[in-house]
Amino acid sequence: MLIKYTLFQLQYQYLNHFCGWHHFLCYFKMKINKIIMKKLFAMALLSAISFTTFAQNFNFGIQGGPNFSKISKTFLNKNDNDLETDYLVGFHAGVYLTLGVDVISIQPEANFSTKGFNRNEGLFDYRTRLNYLDLPILIQSKVADNIYLFAGPQVSLLLSQKTSGKFSNGNGGSITLSNNNTDDFKTGEGSFVFGAKVKIGNINVGARYNFGLTDVYKNDPSEEKARNNWAQVTLGIDLL
Repeated sequence: MLIKYTLFQLQYQYLNHFCGWHHFLCYFKMKINKIIMKKLFAMALLSAISFTTFAQNFNFGIQGGPNFSKISKTFLNKNDNDLETDYLVGFHAGVYLTLGVDVISIQPEANFSTKGFNRNEGLFDYRTRLNYLDLPILIQSKVADNIYLFAGPQVSLLLSQKTSGKFSNGNGGSITLSNNNTDDFKTGEGSFVFGAKVKIGNINVGARYNFGLTDVYKNDPSEEKARNNWAQVTLGIDLL
């Protein structure tokens, strides 16, 4: 009888000990789950706030306006005179995407742009029009109410070109010439863009200048450098 009682007491103590640890583990697991749920909720809340802030500073729009372009051509041979060209009026049109906060943001763009120059060489008067796909990535900063400054690099891909002109023979007659061959031109160019804009509501008006950094022609770089330089006036409208 004493042995049975002792075994029963040991079993009871073991069960109490086991159940105690079991309750402790359950309680510990419940606490851990609560902490994890709180962390997940906080992360979800922060993500929602971040997404809301991001969405409020997400703009997609269209833009366009006139171009005023020319080519600066410098001959490295001192016996040659640098080539001066007149401005050619063209246009640009495309789309932009603005990402960031109100103070500073990044704005990639894709624009169809016509550049080139006018040139008069006495008896020969001609113009060259170059059609590019411009791909700038601009960093813009808000410096005052509704006023932004921006700058950044740009890569341009040549789509087509047309050179047309009139050659006078000196006797009152003339010959009209035209050429669409792109073999003499590089397929792309690099430039640096800077400018400013004013934004009111979903409409922005800006002006920018583009400095060409690479040669336009496939000429020997030891002989000359010809680069696009152009100014733009842009009207943009936020669609989203």
